[in-house]
Amino acid sequence: MSFLGVCFLIGFISFLHMFPKSLHPPENTDSIIFFDGVCNLCDGFVQFVASHDPAQTIKLSTIQGHEDFLDSVGAPSDLSTFVLVQGGNVYIYSTASLRVLSLLEWPWNYLSIFYLVPSIVRDSVYKLVGQYRYDIFGKSDQCHKPSIDLPPCTL
Repeated sequence: MSFLGVCFLIGFISFLHMFPKSLHPPENTDSIIFFDGVCNLCDGFVQFVASHDPAQTIKLSTIQGHEDFLDSVGAPSDLSTFVLVQGGNVYIYSTASLRVLSLLEWPWNYLSIFYLVPSIVRDSVYKLVGQYRYDIFGKSDQCHKPSIDLPPCTL
């Protein structure tokens, strides 16, 4: 490998290591995920997040029952997306997903590199999966009860 190739590789690894941190909120800012509590795909993602967030910095709550709060911060409450609220910022669709992934432990936080894909492309894929999520992954009759200890969410 040439010297230029080694320099590029070192630069790329450094960028990959630093990138997830660029999506983090300011220190001491709460990160709260609001998700569709009857969606099996959403529940699986939440279980994944909870099991790869050892410091339990991410709070979790269902959209169902918190519509008034979501409306008050200008977030959708129609179950079309999960919502990430960080301080005064609201994120939806793929941006919310990738910002959450950036907060997880290694190696999962490196998946946030997909943030560099234009949002119109990311969100189109997110909406397509979201449109068929009940058909593919199923739906519960009632909100899921966590199968693992989840951090409490207080609003």
